[in-house]
Amino acid sequence: MPTLTHTSPLVSTPVVADGIEVPNILTIEQIQALLPHRYPFLLVDRILENSPGERAVGIKNVTVNEPFFKGIFQDDPSCRGF
Repeated sequence: MPTLTHTSPLVSTPVVADGIEVPNILTIEQIQALLPHRYPFLLVDRILENSPGERAVGIKNVTVNEPFFKGIFQDDPSCRGF
């Protein structure tokens, strides 16, 4: 388990985990560098808070045109299970 020396969801200074600096806020480009997933399976657009090995808080921007809204619930688009 990493030992964190700094965490703050509102400050974009790096978090130090096991001697490695990890950005606290990640852009979509940084996320894509870390994850192999791409649209439509990349279900995160930005990381607002990052505590490596513990938790992350992210944002996924959605519109009614997302592929998972088309299907069973065409008349009632909802993001069930998220």
